[in-house]
Amino acid sequence: GRSSCPGEEGTIMIHDVKFQLYDPVEEVSYSELILNNVSADEAATFWVQVINNSPFGDTLSLVAFVDNATNNNGALITMAGVANAQEVPFFDVPPGKAAVVPLVIERGTVGYEHEDIRIGLRPDCSDALGSEAAYLSVSVNFVEPDVGLDE
Repeated sequence: GRSSCPGEEGTIMIHDVKFQLYDPVEEVSYSELILNNVSADEAATFWVQVINNSPFGDTLSLVAFVDNATNNNGALITMAGVANAQEVPFFDVPPGKAAVVPLVIERGTVGYEHEDIRIGLRPDCSDALGSEAAYLSVSVNFVEPDVGLDE
């Protein structure tokens, strides 16, 4: 048989998605990506791809979210145009289709290094960071301004 949320042992999950970082120019995907030497007053932009691989051809409703425990330096995160994105709904992702949305990271007030920020994707019927969630990881290293003393 098949199951949705939560998935039941011995069944096939309806919610089969591919969640990855994507380079639309090179058409290459990644599970984690690091951007270095980003100007402190600019934003780092990643592209996130969500693909519905439901084995039964079901249209899926999904929610992307930030794992706040991994955002230690308080990066400002905008996903799919939603600022301070805690949760971003991807409603009605058709089977076999992909949605590609921007993930923008701006420097927080605490530091210049924002490492291993986890972004998750889960079925909308699940509210936990459980086994139904898929994750990717981004890191951004912003350039610290040269604070020299004028003589």
